[in-house]
Amino acid sequence: MRYTEWIKKVDAKQPGRFLLAIVEEPFLWDTMQRVLQEDVLGGKTAFNYEALDGKTTSPSQFEAAVSTLPLFAEQRVVVLDHAPLGRDDAKVYDALLSAIGACLKTHPDHLLLVLGYHGAQPFRGKQFKTFEQELARVELSRLDGSELLAFIRKRYRAAGVTPEPGVVERVAESSEYRDAKLNRTLYDVQNLVDRTAALAQDGTLTLESAESVLVPPADRNIFALMDAVSARDSQKALLLFDQYQALGEETFRLFYLLARHVRNLLGVKRATEQNASARTTEERLKIKPFEYDKLRRAVGHFSEAELLAMHDALYTMETRVKTEPFRLEPALDVFFARLGQKPY
Repeated sequence: MRYTEWIKKVDAKQPGRFLLAIVEEPFLWDTMQRVLQEDVLGGKTAFNYEALDGKTTSPSQFEAAVSTLPLFAEQRVVVLDHAPLGRDDAKVYDALLSAIGACLKTHPDHLLLVLGYHGAQPFRGKQFKTFEQELARVELSRLDGSELLAFIRKRYRAAGVTPEPGVVERVAESSEYRDAKLNRTLYDVQNLVDRTAALAQDGTLTLESAESVLVPPADRNIFALMDAVSARDSQKALLLFDQYQALGEETFRLFYLLARHVRNLLGVKRATEQNASARTTEERLKIKPFEYDKLRRAVGHFSEAELLAMHDALYTMETRVKTEPFRLEPALDVFFARLGQKPY
């Protein structure tokens, strides 16, 4: 079962007896332990909750922990973190695994035992197979997209903050949580939510306020520059481009984001003229709803011919960069200066 399913069982006063937590998201593991202490035991943890480390606990220490009766309570909770269930653990921790198996076979009525395994799946060695069926699995997996958005909304509610449309999605994107290669955790997401929540005015958090925390200076400059392009504000675009270069950032990064922006403007322009739905356009261009809304408002500033001319100008720059000695910065100065000209 997933963590959310286990929480429902806790709410129904059926948390289980012998659990194997497969820990992928450390925030959920820490939260699960708090739930055991506060909701399952009702805060009566002084003698009824014991946390052990599977890498340092001896078989006798484990046996003493699971055999100790609860004090003024019906249950005693024992958590064995870093349970030695990996392939390389079988021989090293054979005695402890035997003690775990013996405990599970006796089914002590007073005990709620939780084994926390930090890994993809336990190694199904000889010892583990003897007690595997006694354990109910709780998968503490990374959140998917909708779960992440729900987590952020819940955190804002707890802080008494109402985020404006687009804020929750922007926080989720900025957290980079969904990129598994970066190893972001919900603690990183929580930190972003708390930092942005502190900027709320009268209980409301605007997207502009959130951006000031979420986005590094170079990225804020790029977003502002794209807005200036959308508004055909050549003076502001030139100023922002100068500021971007002063940050020492790579010009090619800005160039390719600018090319994407112009392509998306052109795509939304054509979709609008064809009466295509917002959802269809978002899926085709692979853009978020809030980005579509900004582009839809901007396309009225351009004709399709002008957007094609801008696209051709950027394509020519890219071709020249790849085929001859060519400085991109002066060409972009000209590109931004021409924004105020009609037609482009």
